[in-house]
Amino acid sequence: MMLDIEYAMALAKVICDDMPDKVRALRFDGVRRLMGIANGYAREGMIEKPIVEMWNHKIPFVMGATSKVVMEEILKPSKPRYNGGGFVPGSPYHSEAEELMLWSLTSLWGGGPLISDGQKRYEELFKKYFPVEAADVWSAVS
Repeated sequence: MMLDIEYAMALAKVICDDMPDKVRALRFDGVRRLMGIANGYAREGMIEKPIVEMWNHKIPFVMGATSKVVMEEILKPSKPRYNGGGFVPGSPYHSEAEELMLWSLTSLWGGGPLISDGQKRYEELFKKYFPVEAADVWSAVS
């Protein structure tokens, strides 16, 4: 995967930078877990672009975390919340690329169409990350 070099660089930075041992251990574990999440999406068949986007969004937060509570929030899946009019990012650590992958998996595992607001959000994110492909997909569906 394209993230192998970024993963190695992040681990090296954690090892080499000056920080308290507890913070070093926390960040080392966070980098390792984030790579596990990325590999999990790859095993589910997700293509690299949103995986890399998710990594690029979350790794700065991981590299700046100083507490377990914050690290857990960073590494949580980017599930949106419903605000009554549609779905919006659920936290400051929310990655829209990860949300796109979650909508895709929800659609796949659910065995049927998404609810209308979910479909609308999925389509919005798909068009954002795959504008060329989206034109073909949604013109074929219409």
